[in-house]
Amino acid sequence: MIQRWDTAGGRQLARYDAKAPHPTWENGSPNLMVARYPELGRVAVTVWGKRDVRVVDLADGRTQATLRTGTDTNTVGFAPDGRYFALLRRGGAVEMWRREPLGRVIGPVGLGDDSGQFALGFPTKNTFLLASHGLIHLYRLGDPTREEDVYDLGPTPPTYKPYIFRAVSNDGRTLLYTDGYGRSAPLRLDLDVWRDALCAVIGYRELTAGQRSGLPVEVPEGPLCPEPGPHSTESNPGRPELMG
Repeated sequence: MIQRWDTAGGRQLARYDAKAPHPTWENGSPNLMVARYPELGRVAVTVWGKRDVRVVDLADGRTQATLRTGTDTNTVGFAPDGRYFALLRRGGAVEMWRREPLGRVIGPVGLGDDSGQFALGFPTKNTFLLASHGLIHLYRLGDPTREEDVYDLGPTPPTYKPYIFRAVSNDGRTLLYTDGYGRSAPLRLDLDVWRDALCAVIGYRELTAGQRSGLPVEVPEGPLCPEPGPHSTESNPGRPELMG
C-alpha cells in the first residue's frame, strides 16, 4: 500500500494498492520500488522483472505514463523538471535517461554490485551529479551529454578505502559522506566556500612562485586570496583533515 500524507496536519491524502496490478512477490516481500516524481501526487513505480516504469497518480490509481527501460531496472530518480531521470540497474550500474524522446544518454556507470553506496542529484537543470567510491562525477546534460568534471577525494584513513557517499541535498550542492572511522559529515560543493576556507588556513597570504609551481593543478594568474570573501565566516565546508 502506497500512501501520501500531509505531514503538517497528519492527514492521509491518497493511497494506492500496488498489490493488485503488481502482484510479484519474492521471499515474502513485494518486488517493487517507489520513487519520487516531479509532479505532486504522482510516484514512479518499478516492479522487478517488468520492462516498464509506471508513473502512477495516487489519487485515482491510474497509470499516467509508462517508460520502457528493461527488466533489470531497480529504481529511478527524476530531475526536478522531469526532463531526465537516473536509473539504477539490479546488477549495480547507474544510467542517465532522457524522458522525451526516451533513451539512455549516460552509462552504464558500474558501482560494483547492488550494495554499492552512491548518491545522485541535480545541482542545476543541466547538471547531473553521481558520487560513488570516493569520486564525484558531474555530467553536463544536453546534446551531447558529457562528463564535465570529476573530483577524487582520495582514500580515507585508517582503512584507506574510498569515502562512502550516503545522500545528496535537494539542490545537489551538499553531500553526506562517511569516512573510515564510521563518522558522517556534510561536504559542501561550493567553490567560494572552499576558497575562503583554504585561504583562511594560509592567512590570506599570497603564494610564492615556487609554491605555485609545486601545486598539483594549474592556478590562475593574479591574487588567489585578495580578501576575505562573503563565506569566510561560514563553517568548515567538509574534509577537516584537508583544512588543518
